[in-house]
Formats: sequence, C-alpha cells, structure tokens
Amino acid sequence: MYKLLSAELIEVSPIQAMEYRELNKFESQRKIWPRHVQFLTNEMKSGGFRTGEFGLAVLPTSERFLVNGQHQIESIIQSRTTIRALLEKWACDEMQDIAKLYRKYDTNRVKGIGDMTRVEADVRGITWPYSISCLPVTGLRQLLPAGQKQTISKEMLVEQIKHNMEEGAFLNEMIIGVAGRFIRNGAVAAAMITTSRKDINDAHEFWVKVRDGEGLTKEMPEYRLRGFLIDNAGRRQYGFNMATPQIALHKCILAWNAFRKNKSTNLRVKRGSKTPDVI
Repeated sequence: MYKLLSAELIEVSPIQAMEYRELNKFESQRKIWPRHVQFLTNEMKSGGFRTGEFGLAVLPTSERFLVNGQHQIESIIQSRTTIRALLEKWACDEMQDIAKLYRKYDTNRVKGIGDMTRVEADVRGITWPYSISCLPVTGLRQLLPAGQKQTISKEMLVEQIKHNMEEGAFLNEMIIGVAGRFIRNGAVAAAMITTSRKDINDAHEFWVKVRDGEGLTKEMPEYRLRGFLIDNAGRRQYGFNMATPQIALHKCILAWNAFRKNKSTNLRVKRGSKTPDVI
C-alpha cells in the first residue's frame, strides 16, 4: 500500500525541475505531449499558471519515482520560470503500489486507461506489447452490462489485469504480429476472453483460423467472421462508419457458437437483439 509522508507548498525552479526530471524513470510512463507542454509553458510565461502538483513515490530502498508532474517539469525548464507547487511524497512498499498511486493522479491532462495499463503491466513484469497489454482491460469493459460501463472507474478496470493474466497471455498469442492487426480491438478481445473461459482449446483453434484464414471454406463461421472483421478494420482505415463494438461482439459470439455446433451462420444481427450467451 502507499502512505502519505508529507505534503507541502514549494517553489520549483528550472534547476529543481531538472532534478525531478531524473526521477521520471518509469519506462512505461506515457510520452510527453508537446502541445500540452507548450500550453503550460505559455501559461507560465504569461503569469497565468496557478499552482502545480508533483507526486514522488519512495520505496523502502529510498529509491524515488516521479508519479505526477512530468509535463509541468518540461514547461518550467522551457519557460525558465519558477512556479509554486504542491509536492506530495508517498511511501510505497513495492512497485505495484507505485502503479496504484500513479493512477490516482489526473492533473491537467487526464490519464487514460492506456496510460494506466502501461504502468500496471510494467510493474508486473508483463512483456506484451503496449497495444496488446491494454486489450484485456478494454475487453473486460466491453463485457460489462451497459449500466456498469458508466459507473466503474478506470482504476477498477486496470486493477483487473492482475486477475486476468491468463486471458492476457492468450490475447498476446492470438493477436501479436502483422497478421492479427484486424482483430486488435476491444470487441474482439472481449470475445476472445469469454470464449477462452468457456473452452481454451476450442478458442485457440477458432481464433487461429479467424486470424490466419488457412483451410477455410465460405460456409465456415470462421471464414465469415474473418471477412467481417477485415472489412470493419478497412472501414476504420478509410474513414467509413464501422460496426459498433456491441455489433462486432455479437457477430463474434454468433460465429463462435456456430463453430461449436459445427454449423454455418450468416452473422446477421437483428436490431435490438441481445448478445447471445457463449456456448
């Protein structure tokens, strides 16, 4: 867990900012956004910037990590100004506590699920590519009932990655590489998660066929789903309207159920129909 050690208002000069910059050591920290740095720089130069906020995490080894304030640091250095800021220092027992603390900060530029997931994956030693490590989280969100999607926090979603390591490894195996780009989205991730929970061996066979397209005939549900997903990805690339995530998930489950029954399907989704149960 993490515990607040101190919170105080301090003056942060460009020299102090450069010292804090050295503590920005998370490899999975989100990238600096130049436009936001420029915005803050202009505010500091004009005197319109109010009070900054910095967060430092301290491990039992005394090693320190910056968990909030990287854009402000760059702006202080570029503007060559000194600002007033709230500096919070937190004691953390382990790296996973630092990831939890990181998710608590949403100052000036909001941290998205992707930003949070990248850090959570890093501290857990997950080596999946960033674009894939986010999919278990977005997939799990897709599986939530409609009412819960609006009420569950980003932090609660990201926290679930520790409970879904097996599903994440399965997604990594299925999606990694150029051949899997058209199935790299939240709806398909949701379908992969729920089908792998039903039968991991059948799920492996089904999704490999959808991904690679080898040995398929036009009557097979894997062929029809593959065609739909490729077309849907093409629509996104060229700016056309895509199927909603709900429709895409519905079609994935229709194809899976037909595969399990050894039947064909046209993947038609009736307006207003609920996503079928996975068999």
